[in-house]
Amino acid sequence: MEAKKEFLRMINECEEIALATSIHDFPNVRIVNYYYDEKNNVMYFATYTGREKISEFWKNNNVSFTTIPMNRGKREHIRARGHVRESKKSILDLREEFSNKMADFAEIIDK
Repeated sequence: MEAKKEFLRMINECEEIALATSIHDFPNVRIVNYYYDEKNNVMYFATYTGREKISEFWKNNNVSFTTIPMNRGKREHIRARGHVRESKKSILDLREEFSNKMADFAEIIDK
């Protein structure tokens, strides 16, 4: 399946995505770090406790995202939407996965 192959290539090449939330019809877009778990078809977002996006997730769990084109001449990107929920896994549980995706992220997690 060519579409899935291209999806996986792009999602694995990008280090950050633009994540959109909306509260009371007021949109908010931010750049976030993420890890995509292909086996479970789940995307994890890294965040700190008490951040604004956490309260936005509780108020409205509908989100959308787009990858940020790296090959600007090609204009390739992924857009998707779905529902967000709190993970039972902590950032420490996913330390290796996030660190494999972004080399310096282990330092951020350790702090």
